[in-house]
Order: sequence, then structure tokens, then C-alpha cells
Amino acid sequence: PQQQQQQASGAQQQQVDQQQGQQQAAASNGQQQQPRPQKHKLVASVPPAVPPGFRPPAGGLVFQHAVMNLPASAVEFLDAFHGAFDPDTWRGRLPLVHVYTFMKNEREQEVIARAEAALGGKLDEPPQIHTVRDVAPGKLMLCVTFTVPEAVAFAGRQGQQHQQQGGAAEGSPAAKKART
Repeated sequence: PQQQQQQASGAQQQQVDQQQGQQQAAASNGQQQQPRPQKHKLVASVPPAVPPGFRPPAGGLVFQHAVMNLPASAVEFLDAFHGAFDPDTWRGRLPLVHVYTFMKNEREQEVIARAEAALGGKLDEPPQIHTVRDVAPGKLMLCVTFTVPEAVAFAGRQGQQHQQQGGAAEGSPAAKKART
């Protein structure tokens, strides 16, 4: 923002210098030129995305709902929840996700499978699915609502806790031996 203001003030100074030079040239030619009114540029200042002095609380921010309202691509971003939650901070209920998507010539089970594939894990409970609107023949916009599964939310973090407590990390060779 400061650079933009400096650039804007520099541009204004150039305009003033040009006008003075034109007036001096006109005066030396014996012509009198009417002074033109100066044009003022509007400089908009954009507030910072994060307010100055803001520090998120230890463990991150806690929220109850995530709305993903771009139906053409929202399902693709569900992977952002994989391993994104700190187990110490997120005791209790994990957030609800409301993901909008299209269903075209497929069943609801296939939509759920797409969501689970993007999440990187199975849903703990069947999701709520409601039709938002009919967008074209054979194409519906749906909202799929589910709670982030713990296995997805804490992926990669639970293993660290188990190792610290003397247990084997999930998926490790020691854990596989224990199961067989």
C-alpha cells in the first residue's frame, strides 16, 4: 500500500512538472495557455487480509461448519481436511462440512464415493444429502453434509500420539504385525 501511494504521488508530480513545462514553453512562444484543471487520481487502500497484531490461538482456530459452495470443483478440495486438525485442540465434535456438487447420471452412492475418495477416508456415518436444484436434464445440484471423520481429521497425527505413548503407529510394520 505504501508503494502504491508513493507511485501515485510520483505520477501526480510528473503531471505537474509536464504542465509547468508546457506553460513555460507557451510563455516563451508568446502564447498564453489557460491552466488546465488537475485530474485527481483515486487511490484505494485495501485493508490487509489479516488485521495487524492478530495471532491465532495456540492449536489454530476452532469452527463448527465449513461451506464449500462451488459445485463444479468443491469435492476436489476435500483433501484439505486430511490431517488438518490438532487432536489436543479438537476434543469433542469435529466440524460439519457442507459440500455442494453436481450429480449427473449417477447414484447418490457414487457421489458419496467421490467425496470419500477426495477426503482420503470413509465417512463415519452416512451423510445427509439434499437436492438444491435441478440445473439441467439429468443434472442435479446437491449439498452433501457430513462430520469430518476422526480418521481423516487426525491422519498422521494419531500415529505420533501412539508412538509417544509406546504404541505402534497405524499403518506401520509393527502395527501390521500386531494385527496378524
